[in-house]
Amino acid sequence: ARDTQLGAARAALAVYEYSANRDVLKRLAQWCRWLETEWESLAARRWIRIQPADLMDFLTRFYRITGLKAVLRLCSRVRSAAVDWTTALHRFRQRNPLDAEEAEREIRRLLAQEEYREVDFFQMQYLSNDAEILADAVRYTACAAAYSGNGQELTAGQKGWEYLRKYHGAVCGGTTANILLGGNGSSQGIHAAATAAWAEAMIAQSLNGKNIWAMNALVRIVYNALADCLKHSEEGAFRHVNTTGTGEGAGCFDPEPAAEIRTAARLARAAAAVWQHAVCTGPDGVYINYLLPGRYYVSALGQSAVFQTDGSTLHIRCRSAFEMSLNLFRAETETAEISVHSGEKEDTLPPDEGGEQGVYVRIRKVWDNLDTVALHQENRIYTESTAHQGVCVMIRNRLMSLNITEAEYRYAVCGDPQMKNGQVFVPLKRIPRWPARGGIPADIPVLPTGTGEVFLTPLTPYANTKGRITVFPREGGYV
Repeated sequence: ARDTQLGAARAALAVYEYSANRDVLKRLAQWCRWLETEWESLAARRWIRIQPADLMDFLTRFYRITGLKAVLRLCSRVRSAAVDWTTALHRFRQRNPLDAEEAEREIRRLLAQEEYREVDFFQMQYLSNDAEILADAVRYTACAAAYSGNGQELTAGQKGWEYLRKYHGAVCGGTTANILLGGNGSSQGIHAAATAAWAEAMIAQSLNGKNIWAMNALVRIVYNALADCLKHSEEGAFRHVNTTGTGEGAGCFDPEPAAEIRTAARLARAAAAVWQHAVCTGPDGVYINYLLPGRYYVSALGQSAVFQTDGSTLHIRCRSAFEMSLNLFRAETETAEISVHSGEKEDTLPPDEGGEQGVYVRIRKVWDNLDTVALHQENRIYTESTAHQGVCVMIRNRLMSLNITEAEYRYAVCGDPQMKNGQVFVPLKRIPRWPARGGIPADIPVLPTGTGEVFLTPLTPYANTKGRITVFPREGGYV
């Protein structure tokens, strides 16, 4: 089953990557031979037919280590047995959420099946609206493209994501979901398992030619949606961008048994993958995809070093000097002046907004022990338009929210945000009507009329809030 044998194989491969114990590789090779022998009886199972991402990811990683031809044969069989996610992503056109009652009943029935020998058009529609399964499909096409080099598979993830982001995107990253896609309204919830799946999907997509679009999406998920899910994991699997702090879990359903355990396991997987992807190596040097505080051991081109970072500064520790390219990702929502300190010498790279695509900044030099790279982030405020002519506020990679109590959330933005003493403030006016149900405010009112005086109110990073307003209505006089 997907959660037993394949899960154990993936865990064993992770053990090998940490310990380099070749006995583990021998056991995994035996499992691959068993899988090939028993293929006909397994090919209709969910973890091959519907959600083949875990298996394809395992096989491509295992092949890079061993070079076994049997693994390539299995990759080919997986591509033949799996439903055609490549075409589904290229042609995805689901703008509005499905009818909740009927969709919930159908998806429960579908996911209760043991085998999927025939998947018709309507079943595929329901499966492709399951946000977690859809994110796994995006990850699968990235892994399949790494094996095949097929152009359609290479572009399927980006094509599908462009449409999803427009009609189902969550401002904190990933997509809305109550398991099924929920649209882009501010009242829609975000399921933690789907958020974790989108993090893994964007990591896989970013590895295919260093896709900048996937890195931008991943950075937003890491610092906002995933950070929020991990920080508030004990409060349930359902999060909202606008909430009084009492409504998490409302409107969420999970059709599978042991839902809480499964969601926790999915979050743990995503957290591990995010940390592993923070610093990685490639044929043209070391890639710093985002600065998560910690220590990272790096080995590339016969050289090794320890990178230590506090989130804004990178310290290099090495036994001897070595030449290497250091590639720092600067996302579309940040600008930063980068300074390199080497002994008494300091070089500075000016800030570069990177356009809409973001950019990798390459620094090639001979690195020595105690060299330091510092990112001096500009306190530039970004605003993004949302559905119903609303607005959300970002600084660098962090989405900002208004910390609220249950009684005080009916505000509209009436002017441009501003920075004071390192903190973001936004001018707000009270609005007379904005109903809530079960602790969740309804979709934002469109251009409401503000009343009374203007409040200049501080905002807090999204992941640090429980009761919050993140998507604000614009006051009628501020468009």
